[in-house]
Amino acid sequence: MNNLLKIVFSLSISGSILILTLFLFKPLLKTKISKRWQYYIWLVVIARLTLPLSPEASPVGSMVRNINYKVVQTFIQPDVKENTNQLYQTEIQKNVAEINFTPKFNTLTPADQNYGSILSIITENLWLIWLTGVLVLLTRKITTYQGFVRYIKTRCKEVSDVALLDLLASAGERIGVKKPVELYINPLTSSPLLIGFFHPCVVLPTTELSELDLQYTFIHEPTHYKHLDIFYKWLVQVTICLHWFNPLIYFMGREINHACELACDEAVIKDLDMESRRAYGDTLIHAIGAGGNYNGSLASVTLNESKELLKERLESIMYYKKASKIMIGMALILTMAFCIGATVSGAYTVPGKNPASDIVSPTSENNDIPRQSFIDTDSSRTVSLSANYCGIEIAKTDGEQVTFEFLGIDNPSLFKTKCEVVNGILKICVDGTAARDAADNSSKHYYVENGPNYVNVVRIGIPDKKYSAFSISLDGVPAVLPDLNAPVSIECVEGSVSLTDTEIYQGTYNIKNSSGSISIAADTISSNITVDSHGECELTFNQMPQNLYLDVSGSQGQVIIPDGWSRTQSMGNAAPIIRLSNHGFTRVTIKK
Repeated sequence: MNNLLKIVFSLSISGSILILTLFLFKPLLKTKISKRWQYYIWLVVIARLTLPLSPEASPVGSMVRNINYKVVQTFIQPDVKENTNQLYQTEIQKNVAEINFTPKFNTLTPADQNYGSILSIITENLWLIWLTGVLVLLTRKITTYQGFVRYIKTRCKEVSDVALLDLLASAGERIGVKKPVELYINPLTSSPLLIGFFHPCVVLPTTELSELDLQYTFIHEPTHYKHLDIFYKWLVQVTICLHWFNPLIYFMGREINHACELACDEAVIKDLDMESRRAYGDTLIHAIGAGGNYNGSLASVTLNESKELLKERLESIMYYKKASKIMIGMALILTMAFCIGATVSGAYTVPGKNPASDIVSPTSENNDIPRQSFIDTDSSRTVSLSANYCGIEIAKTDGEQVTFEFLGIDNPSLFKTKCEVVNGILKICVDGTAARDAADNSSKHYYVENGPNYVNVVRIGIPDKKYSAFSISLDGVPAVLPDLNAPVSIECVEGSVSLTDTEIYQGTYNIKNSSGSISIAADTISSNITVDSHGECELTFNQMPQNLYLDVSGSQGQVIIPDGWSRTQSMGNAAPIIRLSNHGFTRVTIKK
């Protein structure tokens, strides 16, 4: 799944939690907290839905990462089981100790081979479906608004009655609106409304209203402009477009529209006595059916939103009470608690790229690190590794702890390491940024392994167990990996990945590389491997494979394959499945 879509999905989950929370507590707060608070508290939800900010470790971020592991297992990295011809049915097992990755393969039909490829393409391109929905919905809303504006402008008649204009100007001064507000008549509009982002216009269905109704209308509509409600409504519409797949977003939009009118009513009546409030309520009733049947668009703000809302607005007007100091204090406490909850819920962040990522980042506390660090491991855990600007070599160990060894490193204090268990995930982080910055600019090999002699390489010893999954993020890192006995997802930027075990027979591999190189060499390969790279990719068989389905049809650069092979080569049981989608140089060789 694309990282952008993971971020949007996680934001939608966090936002949904907040939406459900507000709906749950609405009956308790409806008559106790001000309508203005009930209106603007939704800005916290919108911020959570649109801003990909998250603490280092968050529940939603971890949940999305775990979901991604299952998606990778189910759709990208297939397992063919005994006595079945179906691909892509494997999920990460809850009891890892019972997993047996040594399958017996049956012959696959061409339909079976294409099935996995189709699912892989769909999974990797879900973001296109999401983006298409965003663009279609946003375009529809913009064109609807433009059509509405054209309708208003072509059928409006400017009001020239000096008495009405003076009444409107007086109302604007009373509520503190300094910008001139224009006045028009359009008999086809269903009720008075306000349009215009920077040049506000009040549109009346008729001027045949009582002076009192006009007075309250001229206070109500500019109040919307003063509160920037038109901008607020468009912010809500953009948020709906971004999360069009989430049904709760539409409930949120409707609730904010209702809260907008209630908050505006509250602002109008806050200094009125009971008799004046009753007169204002009569104005709302008179607004129903005052004009035609053309309803205001999403970009306008109306005096009468709907008949369904009228009863609630009238009740709020008649039973209005100024908030006490206790309720103001409660509102502040609730706001702080809601903001904290919105922050803690978090979101998915790209490993190794965002300081707020749930991949553990090293801190200055790691400067004086020993040559070995330890932490107990659990075989059922997912392992998350992030490495920046140093050589990485992962080695399996017989111990029960993670170890760090510094090879060819003159100053270990320049390398930061961190290892801890967060939310059940074993998170390992290594950072050689300080060593890179301190290196001689004339040397470009300050973190490269050179044959048997190491230069700035951190060897990470991991207990030889069957973990549930590995997530590895590499930035400017040459990494040498063994067969990790688990589903492995690798994202690499400006680095290289080498798989060196002579037998790659357990787990599955999904490797993405924006630049650099991918090197896979083994006597036998029984693991399914998917590579999406923009650099060099080399696959070497130390001996002729007996069973294989190799697909390099997605590679767009130069491709060199053994003589007689096609870009979709099938041999024996047509398993394992190895797909190389490379935009650079691709070479497949057989030594023997």
